[in-house]
Order: sequence, then structure tokens, then C-alpha cells
Amino acid sequence: MAAQAIHGESGLDGVKGLPEHTHPKVREWMKLEGKNAIVEMYNILKKQETKTTMIITGPCTNVALLVATFPDVLQNIDKIVIMGGGVGIGNISPVAEFNAYCDPDALQMILDCGAQTVLIP
Repeated sequence: MAAQAIHGESGLDGVKGLPEHTHPKVREWMKLEGKNAIVEMYNILKKQETKTTMIITGPCTNVALLVATFPDVLQNIDKIVIMGGGVGIGNISPVAEFNAYCDPDALQMILDCGAQTVLIP
């Protein structure tokens, strides 16, 4: 499921002239294309010297798979901030917000994983 009505067909409709990625970390992350996202997230998190705050801006599927596959990664996560949930009327249906609606099971797994979580509607 995609949100073309909000983000356009490309996901970035309306965005013009994105700058070249010059930050070394961005260039490093660009090399991850075609690799397994779950394994790479695990490797990146395990290398960090301090605990990381994860920010999920879409459905929670990949982070739920990360935690289910590598539960020890929770030692490296300070908290998980999720753009999802809602107060009042949802944005995909009268009772659902898009990111939660796309994969409610993954969202529930994150909420139940034991990490501190913050929902931002």
C-alpha cells in the first residue's frame, strides 16, 4: 500500500532540485541499496557507541522484523519514536491512521517489545 494521494506517484512529487548527498554518513548509507535492510539495520545499531533513538516515519514492518529476528538489538535502542496512531478521525479511514493501518501487527510488536516507545499522531 502506498500513499499516492498524499505523496504523489513517486513519493516525492513536488520536490525539485534535491541537493547532492555530501555528508559522509549519507554516502555510506547509499551503498546499502540492494542489501538486506534488517541485517544492515542490525549491523549499524550494534556498531553504535551509544544507544540510538529510532524514528519510524512509515509502517513499522522492518523494525518489527529487526526486533523479532535480533532481539538483542534492543540493548542498543534507547527509544522508538513512531509517526503513527491518531486522535479522533484517522487519515486512511474513520478509525485508522495510515502507518498503523498498513501493518497493525508490526506496530503491536513494537509496542510490546519492551523498548520505550513514543507515538506521534
